[in-house]
Amino acid sequence: MHRRGLWALLLCAAAAAQSNQPPAIPPALESITAARLRGHVSFLASDLLEGRDSPSRGLDIAAEYIASQFRALDLEPLGDNGYFQTIHWEVLDSAPTGITLTLDGAPVDPKFFRVTAGGSIDAEGTIANLAPGETEGRIVRLESAKPSTIADAIRILRNAPPAVVLIPDEHDTLRKAGVFNPRALITPGGPPRGKYVYVILTGPAAALAASAATARFHMPPALITPARLWNVAALLRGSDPALGAAAILLSAHYDHEGVRPDNAADPILNGANDDASGTAVLLEAARALASLPERPKRSILFLAFVGEEKGMLGSKHYVKNPLWPLDRTAANLNFEMFGRTEEGEYTRPGQMTITGSGFSTVTDAVRQATADLGAVYFVNKQGNEEFFSRSDNLPFALQGIPAHTLTPGFSFADYHAPGDEWQKLDYANMQLAARIATLAALRLANSPDEPSWNLNEPSVQRYAERQAARRKATPGSPAPEATQPPHQPPLHP
Repeated sequence: MHRRGLWALLLCAAAAAQSNQPPAIPPALESITAARLRGHVSFLASDLLEGRDSPSRGLDIAAEYIASQFRALDLEPLGDNGYFQTIHWEVLDSAPTGITLTLDGAPVDPKFFRVTAGGSIDAEGTIANLAPGETEGRIVRLESAKPSTIADAIRILRNAPPAVVLIPDEHDTLRKAGVFNPRALITPGGPPRGKYVYVILTGPAAALAASAATARFHMPPALITPARLWNVAALLRGSDPALGAAAILLSAHYDHEGVRPDNAADPILNGANDDASGTAVLLEAARALASLPERPKRSILFLAFVGEEKGMLGSKHYVKNPLWPLDRTAANLNFEMFGRTEEGEYTRPGQMTITGSGFSTVTDAVRQATADLGAVYFVNKQGNEEFFSRSDNLPFALQGIPAHTLTPGFSFADYHAPGDEWQKLDYANMQLAARIATLAALRLANSPDEPSWNLNEPSVQRYAERQAARRKATPGSPAPEATQPPHQPPLHP
């Protein structure tokens, strides 16, 4: 063979071999370290921030901390006030003084959780079973204190609101688990959410509520005060003239459940793993991606959500008031619970998954990034779909955007308990998981193919249909122009 032909053959072989190699792993990922992640989590989950309840002073401090990190990276502010998207809510005190309850004439001392705003409530009558069409204005009972039973009952309650819902809970597990927060956030001027209260009963009162006892209930009007909260949003604008008009959305919620005064030994619910860990990953992903020698082709939107623990209020507000067009939002990667790796059914070191695995082509990017960084991708069949609907990715999926929550595991000890503290996190594994999440985001941002739903999955049909309908209704919304931050942060007393 002629020498020139041999060289051509060798070059072709080298090019073919190179094309079969996985995409390169950028050195910027190595800057995501356990020490940096520990620094973020130890502050966000410190006692100083008192559990970051929505709303609270500690939550405001966390919001300003996140904004300061975006500011230091010179990311583009995307909110209505610099990096802050303002949300106006009202806080309902769910345990006003003067509540009385008697069962067969005997007074009891229940635990209360107020679900809605409204005036006073006075009700009397024989306790009825919760059933469709038989609840309106009555005192009814649930037969189980399991949160899943309560969730199922809400559908009935919304259609025919009772006056009072009694929940026999012999071991007081709901209160101890923090299921019933002493405050509720409501939308100012929004639709009524049903004029009723939950009442948790323990001991003899729980047994009495399970019988055909006569109940009498009185509650004065609850105190309602205005509240102002913030999502925190920043943008890394894409480098490609065409692809840059679309964005990959990276998100995490920075709130938790605040203080539980009845736990005198440790009243603060620090929320280190849920979800200071996810917020730390968001911040480190932002820093690594902003430090790349060449910006990603698609834009990358970084969003820290408020109010996830109150029913995904921050993400629900965002999809109604988007800072970047939803039809230009290609995918959402949401970060939850990155720090705990106790050996168990769901959480182990060296692994990664996403909720709704297989629902969209986002799965492929995460699976490949996991393999390339030497970790194991797993699917928990029970939690795969269940947890898909339990975090801030869901409001985006309901808008048709391929949206998933990334996590090394679905459950951990101290979930929503005072023991979820920053010292218990596995920061070495969190470093690995954060690098996987960032690599997957970068590859989605640089891919010529836009993420899409897997139409072979029956569970995604409604999301895919919503995506098609939204794009047909609002084709090609322009990307926002660059904005400048204001001079003052929006912290309030």
